[in-house]
Order: sequence, then structure tokens, then C-alpha cells
Amino acid sequence: MRKYRYFSTIDKEEEWLNTQLNKGLVLCEPVGFGRYSFESNSQSNQVVRIDSRKFKTEDEKNDYFQFMADFGWINIKNESKNNGKIYFIGDSSISDELFSDSNSKYEREVRSRNSLLSMNMFIFTFYMLIFYNKTNKTVFFNPKAAFLTPGLWYKGDQEFWRAFLFELPFAILRIIFAFAPLILLGYFVYQFVLVQKSINKYKDLN
Repeated sequence: MRKYRYFSTIDKEEEWLNTQLNKGLVLCEPVGFGRYSFESNSQSNQVVRIDSRKFKTEDEKNDYFQFMADFGWINIKNESKNNGKIYFIGDSSISDELFSDSNSKYEREVRSRNSLLSMNMFIFTFYMLIFYNKTNKTVFFNPKAAFLTPGLWYKGDQEFWRAFLFELPFAILRIIFAFAPLILLGYFVYQFVLVQKSINKYKDLN
């Protein structure tokens, strides 16, 4: 079973994944970009936890996974890099948390924020270079320019409304594409605020 969700903070993502686990759906593959694959599970004593790390060497990565396995945390394999996130499942009767102190969670949130900023900068730059150059920017100041039907505004009432309503969905998309950089920036700022609040929460506990 596949589900699609997007989270700005690790805490919210963990909460949702464990809600699915309580419903009998265990995460089997976090594909990335908000897509999750689940399979049925009858065990009720498991818990999903997330870390955020990037490794310099393969040995460093293997040592980390072995260290986590020694404490009962099994890595949920993820074929994509998934923005540096690493997913674990473990026995909640042995340990309910990956981290034993708030400082470790604080450092995890900082790593998550830095990865998120890098990914958002890549998405924004990619959109501007690949797609935005082809966007009709005149709709910023003249929304009528989003309608491409020749002579639309000079047609008679009945003919006008028929042509207008037909093209309206496409015109709305053109307007959205024109304003997409502002929409993306607004969403990225919203994400940053949420992540920063999570960082501050754990920072205040130290």
C-alpha cells in the first residue's frame, strides 16, 4: 500500500508513521518526496523513529548502522537518499526513543534543517532555470494575458462565456506558474519556521 504525505518536521512525520503502525501498517520503504510504502503488520509493540545524517565514507555509514542495530534498531531500507533521513523500526518494549537526551534531538533537528534548506534551494533553482524561462510573466500585471483565445474579449456574450469558461482552467494554471516562485518561497519560509520552532523546543530543554 502506498500513501503520500509531506512533513516539514521529523516529529510530525514520526507521529504519522506510528499512527499508521498502530493501524497495522508498517513502513517498508520511504521512497522519498512524500511517498511511503506500507505492508500489513500484526505486531503491536513496534515503533518507528527517524534520524537525519549524511556520511562521509561507507565505513562510517556501516559503523553507524551496526551501532544502531546493537541497540535493537533495524534500518528500514531506503533506496533514495531521501534528504538525509534514515528510518528505523524497533521494539518499543526495549526502547521507545533513538536518542536518550534532548541535545541529541536538537542536533538531529539542526541536521534536518540544513538538509531541508539544501533541497529547497535545489528545487527553487531547478524550477527557475528549467521551467520559469518559458512562463508568460505578463500575467503579473495583466491577468487577461493568461487567456490565449484570439479575440476573446470582443466576442458576443454567449460566445464569450463559452470560450472563457473553456479556457479558464488553463488560464488559472498559467497564472499559478507565473506566481510559482513567490508561492515556493512562501512555502519554504513556512517550512523553515516550523523546523526552527522544533529546534528551539529542544534547545530550551538543554
